Amino acid sequence: MSGNIIKQTKDDKKFLIMAHRGFWGGNVIQNTRQAAITAKKAGADIIEVDVCRSADGVYYLFHKLVVRMLLDVDKEFEEMTSEEIDSLMLLNSNGQKSGYRVEKLEDFLDWLPMNYIVNIDRTSDYWDDEAFFDILIKSGKKELLFLKAPAEPKSLELLNEANVNIPFVAIAYEQADFERVKSYENIRLIGVDLRIDDLNHHSLLESNWLNKLIHQDMMIIANSEHLGREYKLFDVLDDTAAILGSETYVWSIMRKYGVNVIKTDWPNFVNDYRNRIRERN
Repeated sequence: MSGNIIKQTKDDKKFLIMAHRGFWGGNVIQNTRQAAITAKKAGADIIEVDVCRSADGVYYLFHKLVVRMLLDVDKEFEEMTSEEIDSLMLLNSNGQKSGYRVEKLEDFLDWLPMNYIVNIDRTSDYWDDEAFFDILIKSGKKELLFLKAPAEPKSLELLNEANVNIPFVAIAYEQADFERVKSYENIRLIGVDLRIDDLNHHSLLESNWLNKLIHQDMMIIANSEHLGREYKLFDVLDDTAAILGSETYVWSIMRKYGVNVIKTDWPNFVNDYRNRIRERN
């Protein structure tokens, strides 16, 4: 995935849609190729997947915080061997066995079509493991992928040392987080994931700073997914407010700040909104 591909897609579509863990529900399980397929059909341009490692070093598509919900075991994912994980069946939204099992990262990348763009997320704990990067590189799909993580010095040092030339998006809570990444010569910085707790008082929303990023063709990601009452990813603007209230109020305001990627649990609704504004123009 080159910067040119992202720029061309943004120019063609006004902004990009990133599907949080794919698009899932019913018997389609989060962080699976099935969720990636449904997300693509719902209009998503980018699929986000989480990655977790087994006790014996095998990488899977999985979010470590949903072990009990999806596997019904009282054990941490990283404490289980690949043999244990492979023996378990994922549960669907009704708590029943779905017929699907946790998918290995290597198998997912082997399947991944060349017209997909994928964010490989929650992997910074593994950047000291050469085997992790080998999976991405040997898949032949490296240009379809990008990494995303908080811009913490320890993680950045590991990624810089790995020198794998895989695009990176910095999760930023303040401007300094994003700017810090620029000091690492081997990190291929392509964007920022904004974390906004207060729309009225936040340095990440300063127009001059955002305009510089826009002119550099950076991805500027707003998190619209609503993870719960305790979370503020873009202050009060989220999927729930958009779908049950006013999409114009939520997604249009994000775009006015310069956001060119909206991350969502509901790519179908965001795609409907995007189609409407494209028709008007």
